[in-house]
Amino acid sequence: MGTLIELLSKRLGQNIRFAAQAESLLPIRGNADSECSWKVRLSGGEEIFARHVVISTPAYEAARLVETSAPDLSSLLSAISHTPMAVVSWAFERAAVRHNLEGFGFMVPRREGLSSFCTIWNSSLFDGRAPKGMVVLTTFARAGEDGELLTLPDEVLAKTIEAETKKILGITGEPVERQVWKYTRALPQYNLGHAEG
Repeated sequence: MGTLIELLSKRLGQNIRFAAQAESLLPIRGNADSECSWKVRLSGGEEIFARHVVISTPAYEAARLVETSAPDLSSLLSAISHTPMAVVSWAFERAAVRHNLEGFGFMVPRREGLSSFCTIWNSSLFDGRAPKGMVVLTTFARAGEDGELLTLPDEVLAKTIEAETKKILGITGEPVERQVWKYTRALPQYNLGHAEG
């Protein structure tokens, strides 16, 4: 994802704005001569006018942006529930991982009773993700319906997920590097009846 953002930044040059929080999105009506159809109001009071707008935010943020201009749409977006998720990424010495790591990674069915639901082999997928003799893995974990996994200290959470990943891939030894992310509203849910909205 960082590579995509860097490329867009280079292509857009001076036309890109960083650290600019949008507060609202309003349609411009009644001016057929104007090339602009939308007004984006930023947190500092500045307004940006645009012909087209693409909202690429989570549903709850999109709901906030269109609350004034499209209250019915905002209500529908607000009704989309999101489940929490924990993400742990590790760098291991290649010799410590028995699995060949050929492929994309693996998925874990819920019936297995694990917190982990997906592990991606970053260094197998993309060049330059790990130094020679190292591998990088990222595991996504169910945080539980109430997000109880997210209440654990990062070290405890990482060790919990690490134990599952080590068992599946035959990993011995400790990671050389580790990062933990916690998201309280991560995955939008396509609950029964969602298509009726």
